[in-house]
Amino acid sequence: MVLDHRLRTAALTIVIGVVTPVGALGQVAGAATGAGAIDATGSPLLTAVEIEQHVNHLAGDALAGRRAGTAGAERAARYVVAAFQAAGLEPPSSYPTYLQVFEFPVGVELGSDNRLVLQHGDLRAMVFEPGIDFLPLAGSVADRVVQPVVFAGYGISAPDLGYDDYAGLDVSGKIVLVLRLSPEGDDPGGRFGRFLSERYKALTALERGARAILFVSGPVTEEIDRLLPFRVDEKPQGMGIVAMTVTQAVGRRIVSTGGGDLGEWQRAIDESRRPHSQLIPNAVLNLRADLKPRTRRTHNVIGVVPGRDLKLAHEVVVIGAHYDGLGIGGAGSLDPVPGEIHNGADDNASGVAALLELAQFFAYPTNRPPRSLVFVAFGAEEEGMLGSAQYVAQPAVPLENSVAMINFDMIGRLEDELIVYGVGSSAAWRELIERANANVGLNLRLMSEGYGPSDHAAFYLRQIPVLALFTGVHDDYHRASDDVEQLNIDGIRWISAFGLQLVRGLAEGSTRPVFDPREFEPQQITPPVDLPITVRLGAVPAPAGPGEPVIVDHVLEGSAAELAGVQPGDRIVRLGQRSVASVYDYVVALRELSSTGEHSIIVERDGERIRIIVDPLAGRP
Repeated sequence: MVLDHRLRTAALTIVIGVVTPVGALGQVAGAATGAGAIDATGSPLLTAVEIEQHVNHLAGDALAGRRAGTAGAERAARYVVAAFQAAGLEPPSSYPTYLQVFEFPVGVELGSDNRLVLQHGDLRAMVFEPGIDFLPLAGSVADRVVQPVVFAGYGISAPDLGYDDYAGLDVSGKIVLVLRLSPEGDDPGGRFGRFLSERYKALTALERGARAILFVSGPVTEEIDRLLPFRVDEKPQGMGIVAMTVTQAVGRRIVSTGGGDLGEWQRAIDESRRPHSQLIPNAVLNLRADLKPRTRRTHNVIGVVPGRDLKLAHEVVVIGAHYDGLGIGGAGSLDPVPGEIHNGADDNASGVAALLELAQFFAYPTNRPPRSLVFVAFGAEEEGMLGSAQYVAQPAVPLENSVAMINFDMIGRLEDELIVYGVGSSAAWRELIERANANVGLNLRLMSEGYGPSDHAAFYLRQIPVLALFTGVHDDYHRASDDVEQLNIDGIRWISAFGLQLVRGLAEGSTRPVFDPREFEPQQITPPVDLPITVRLGAVPAPAGPGEPVIVDHVLEGSAAELAGVQPGDRIVRLGQRSVASVYDYVVALRELSSTGEHSIIVERDGERIRIIVDPLAGRP
């Protein structure tokens, strides 16, 4: 949508419907100073100047990416507090400083009761030393297991390559011992490159019913007998199974209990390129992984605009946006190497800017609606939507009084359309949306899905009508390149105007929207497996909810996907060795691909399935 700037400004003034008297800007909020302060005047008007000021502050290098639990995130929280105070929002009675404090896990540390004991019939048990002979992996489940041991080769299941260490092998309920790397060593560009990670092997064992997995460096490929390092920043229980690393000496001892030789078994696999998996006779392990979570503290920032109607003021509309980011990369980042600041301009300084502009508007005395409004800047969304989960567990206002929730997450890249999720959560939404957009005129794409990887999901799970505003996935998503320069500031302003009309319709309506249970199916929202992405194909999927097909929205110019012949509108049904039924499958498949060599993509186009071979190195990154 392209309009003359003067016409857009006039139209936006009509949409907002407020006349600001001379000097009102100073009355609404004075400028504040300090590390977490705002320089904005706190105008109740939706202005591009203030939006740009918000995103420049939140997405500046000084906040170091706003990773939850870091100093940068706390400075961002203080910025929001200052903005709420300046605009005149009230803190909730339960959180008089505007801050709802909560802790969340950021990793694990070793407990004092890790053990590994080899039992062999009536013979004396052999006790191994933690840190010397064995060590739990940080992503291990904390649990005790006493079970027989099965040797599962390299722990690789790749039937399409004619190799499967688990073929005909029963590991259900047992402990599996697997070699690190692959029959081709540690070559990431080889046939087995995507199967090298310990996380893949742990998930493979878990899928086949194993209770625990032990990793050992094979004597043929590893001359140094060493344990895998313990990563304190690993996600607790991220592997979903008890997982340990053991030395070669321990691995040899376990195998020799059944009369075998670990080196000979590995050599047999490498030379024949065939599995040598088997139950190890007489070998029973009594093991325990004792891991304790490490936690950090962060906040939700909550501000309230009390309703002016005594009969309706107890009912609230919740408006939310998460303020945290990905810090300097690492977990959650799609950049393969951490260390560069992820400023998160679109994700989600853009949404917080809209939140603050609406808070300033509705807190202005003449703009207060009949119902109350609760504005929440959520913390730790990138850690698994933890802030919104905390809020619904301890809401500022009882959840049964929540009329609806409106979420702003990634609204900074407006081009052709604004995507609105959650339309299926209430039969009232379509009419409300149509009225809200009447004077704004955005091109809307309405999606019924109420689930999604953002903070509105927690409210949807409590059967509260939700809407989530979103301008789409782009190539800078969860990368260090998500900077302010790429934002459409005027687009954020128009989306804010649309959000304002939505909130006004909800807060002033005589009746509240009723949750529509027809599409409600409670389920766990599981993020993709946390493996690093090293491949960029350039086929960007259209926004989709869980279970919805993966349709290519656009193909980046000069990318590997474009050179291979992938086209917009293609439905991706398989990538590499993984079937793709959802956008989560697509992300996981990307993370499994090697950065070298050719890969197969199967797409549906015009009712036909087409196999496309793509080489990641052929296109521009």
